[in-house]
Amino acid sequence: MPIGSGLGSSACSVVAGLMAMNEFCGKPLDDTRLLALMGELEGRISGSVHYDNVAPCFLGGIQLMIEQNGIISQPVPAFDDWLWVMAYPGIKVSTAEARAILPAQYRRQDCISHGRYLAGFIHACHTRQPALAAALMQDVIAEPYRTRLLPWFAEARQAAKDIGALACGISGSGPTLFSVCDDMEKAQRLVSFVQAIKQGLGRQQGLFFPLELPEFSSTEIDDLLELDLVTRSSRILSAYLGDEIAPETVYQRVKAAFTFPAPVATVSEDIASLELFHGPTLAFKDFGGRFMAQMLAQVSNGEKVTILTATSGDTGAAVAHAFYGLDNVRVVILYPRGKISPLQEKLFCTLGGNIHTIAIDSDFDACQALVKQAFDDEALKQAIGLNSANSINISRLLAQICYYFEAVAQLPAAARQQLVVSVPSGNFGDLTAGLLAKSLGLPIKRFIAATNANDTVPRYLSNGEWAPNSTVATLSNAMDVSQPNNWPRVEELFRRKNWALPTLGFGAVSDDVTKATMHELEALGYTSEPHATIAYRLLRDQLQPGEFGLFLGTAHPAKFKESVEAILGKPLDLPEALAQRADLELLSHNFAPDFAQLRQFLMALLE
Repeated sequence: MPIGSGLGSSACSVVAGLMAMNEFCGKPLDDTRLLALMGELEGRISGSVHYDNVAPCFLGGIQLMIEQNGIISQPVPAFDDWLWVMAYPGIKVSTAEARAILPAQYRRQDCISHGRYLAGFIHACHTRQPALAAALMQDVIAEPYRTRLLPWFAEARQAAKDIGALACGISGSGPTLFSVCDDMEKAQRLVSFVQAIKQGLGRQQGLFFPLELPEFSSTEIDDLLELDLVTRSSRILSAYLGDEIAPETVYQRVKAAFTFPAPVATVSEDIASLELFHGPTLAFKDFGGRFMAQMLAQVSNGEKVTILTATSGDTGAAVAHAFYGLDNVRVVILYPRGKISPLQEKLFCTLGGNIHTIAIDSDFDACQALVKQAFDDEALKQAIGLNSANSINISRLLAQICYYFEAVAQLPAAARQQLVVSVPSGNFGDLTAGLLAKSLGLPIKRFIAATNANDTVPRYLSNGEWAPNSTVATLSNAMDVSQPNNWPRVEELFRRKNWALPTLGFGAVSDDVTKATMHELEALGYTSEPHATIAYRLLRDQLQPGEFGLFLGTAHPAKFKESVEAILGKPLDLPEALAQRADLELLSHNFAPDFAQLRQFLMALLE
């Protein structure tokens, strides 16, 4: 049982240890004395004597703490058809920390409500009213405060209720989420869905990681690398999805999503580029966006949903085109006004229909902050069907794992054994996917996290201080992120796999060096754009003799036609996908970074 999980790990240890010693010594202590001693030892761990964990662990069932007339607890009748689903996000919250965050005093109304809910729950259990008992499982004393330790808890709870949970809350002091169901099918859906919900990693935003990360043997990896992209990818994704979706269904969904190649292009004798820009919106986000749409179609059951996302460039186009024209899906995309390339903007801001785009008069971090505010607004989420969006992030991330395997499959055997991958990094989702590919067993020696002047991560890896600066505009605008939400995911994966974080290469590249390197690549016969160029620069500088380097080409150079042409002094032909939209009128709304204005817009979509 994980320590600091809210599942009663300390209580289990205390109960097991004392019961074993009592048995060994011939049972000198009766149950009452034994339980009292368990509470005392539990108090040494958490800071105060309490029995709420040790009593049910020792005696079983639901226990009401009495602590009067020599009685510590008494059993409460439970409901045999209730199924309890526990979702543990893989992080730690100590009981002492969870108690310290509680206020010293409470409002009178909260105390009255707490007494009413508790008394009503006990009454409903004794009078066999399961619906009433579930409705009264409300925590007004601890949960409102402890959710501060658990970012995205509200989204997970709402998702559980939408699936059909009778009740939902924090288990113990957290971070585990419990749900109660009276139907096995709903309980099984909760297990798979809640484990895919985005949750926090400590006090910074992050992504849930399952307790068990799947791994392939070296023989299985070799076999996978012999398969075609669709077949291989469906098997990789099934390793994560398990029994949730049938393998044949996964295959058909992948086949519908991955309809374009991801070729490896030779740049020099020891470096190649994985070109991820041959999809409909000419960017790597097509893999995640299209698979995301397929997964939503698989699990939504025709319910109306609103997809709300922020983009610094490519995500918006990929999500917009993946969901364009789909029934029961509204897409709202926020982007920083004037901080993405004109052709990037044309790709997704000229569609109309069910695609709504809003240019925010600020930077990408402000756009992300507005999205987070929307997900914190319970009434808004329920009204517009925003609750499904967070599960989709998992599908996007899983899809990105697949093209790392596709890259290695195209390399000669010698290159596979000494492979270094450089990833242009803004919000760090692509690097997370690469690390997950490595955790599956893909032979990648090491990664390089390549950023522009927005260098929060490189500075953190250099001096150990997380100190985001204000976001600055650069040539590589999709990487203009000073507070990357995915970084805690990277750290969590390194911790879980016992990898040493110092093995991660890193660096930041200025615009001037980016321009010079674009000329260097052009001299090698390879035309690149700023994002991939940054990854190449750091790869070239850090690659050791005998290693083979691969950098990710995340977008077609023509998406940055103006800047690339100005830097290289040569014209670029527009691919058909861009040419078709270059002269169309922008349909975006212009908003200040004001949540009230955004909320009003989102609610108006219902009219």
